[in-house]
Amino acid sequence: MPAGLESQLTARRLVGLKIGISLAEPVEPADLAAAVRDALTLGVPAYALSRHIQRPFGLPTTLAVIERLLGSTV
Repeated sequence: MPAGLESQLTARRLVGLKIGISLAEPVEPADLAAAVRDALTLGVPAYALSRHIQRPFGLPTTLAVIERLLGSTV
């Protein structure tokens, strides 16, 4: 629930990356409940990635993949 301009821009970016959820106002209880359920499923890939990074050599491997992906978009 972003308050200032910077947090609003960040929230929009997270929604655009499909790792954030946007709700139309006014927020109804049923909408909020559905968003919480959706947010829990968004956390699954993030949790799996964090477990991978914690493995031996997981961080260097992850960084190498990120660097390769960034290099292919430039």
